[in-house]
Amino acid sequence: MFWPLYATLAYWLVIREIYFTRPVPVTIPTASVRVSFALDDPKFGSRSERQRIHRFTAKLDAALATARVGEYDGDEFGEGECILFMYGPDPEAIYRTIEPVLRKSTFLQGAKVALFAPGSATAMRTEVL
Repeated sequence: MFWPLYATLAYWLVIREIYFTRPVPVTIPTASVRVSFALDDPKFGSRSERQRIHRFTAKLDAALATARVGEYDGDEFGEGECILFMYGPDPEAIYRTIEPVLRKSTFLQGAKVALFAPGSATAMRTEVL
């Protein structure tokens, strides 16, 4: 007879603690750098092309991790285009880090690199490789 009352009270205390006193996470706007380039296929690129891009993005990720200026977040394929996404506190520092890696890659000739300030939806600067 005591257990149902005790279980209900304990459950209420735990649930109340979780749902009503949990702090709201604060999101800090981050800068971003986006590299966009055309694919050979008008849709998603060939399988070998996507594999080559994924091997290349491992180099970008390593360069950003070594320099500790940001992180490689992923890619998006579609409509004959690929976009690579990188985030961090300073878009210029990200660009300085990845520019040599981008320029070494022959398939990125003519790619557009857009730098976005923290919290901005409009590119503050665009470079063409």
